[in-house]
Amino acid sequence: MHVSPADLGLAALDRYKSDVVYCYALSNSEKHIMSKESIGFRIESDRRIALDELASAMQCDRTTLINDAIQAYLELHHWQVELINKRLAAADAGEEGVEHGEVFTQLRKRLQAKFN
Repeated sequence: MHVSPADLGLAALDRYKSDVVYCYALSNSEKHIMSKESIGFRIESDRRIALDELASAMQCDRTTLINDAIQAYLELHHWQVELINKRLAAADAGEEGVEHGEVFTQLRKRLQAKFN
């Protein structure tokens, strides 16, 4: 039976606001040898429960799910920062940018291609 913090009553909410989740953060050395480090962080109880439910449905453990999510986050934001820096350098060099309307046209094409 699943019991949420809300089911426990308002007095108990402060005790159960968040759980500590321990996971292994994978890090690449310069030689691409994987090492594992244990880290801890606080997470809202409902997110931990959702994470555990998703891990169960995907037949993997919580650590695998967290590592996959962190890797996707890092890849996305690294790509965005690199692209922003590239575009800023191009603008500083006097290169013409892309028209606002063209950005949305290209974005629509990418989204349509992804969903078709």
